[in-house]
Amino acid sequence: MTREKRLNILLTDLCVKLGFCLPASEQKNLINNTPITPKEFTDAVFWAEKLNPEHADSHLYRQVKAMVLDAFEVIDLASDS
Repeated sequence: MTREKRLNILLTDLCVKLGFCLPASEQKNLINNTPITPKEFTDAVFWAEKLNPEHADSHLYRQVKAMVLDAFEVIDLASDS
């Protein structure tokens, strides 16, 4: 599975499972300019939803980050969390 396809699946899962349904332009930006770490990607998802990750519900933040971590492990982008 390609990196782009895996990221598309991640973004779809974030929408369906957690309600983070990013606009197409934000999705494209995350795919084309993928943040390096899972934390950076997670934060970028929150910012794309117009939410400050530093003030987000901690349970929801952990749920998003867990999904991002799983996806990053599959596409081998993460060197740390």
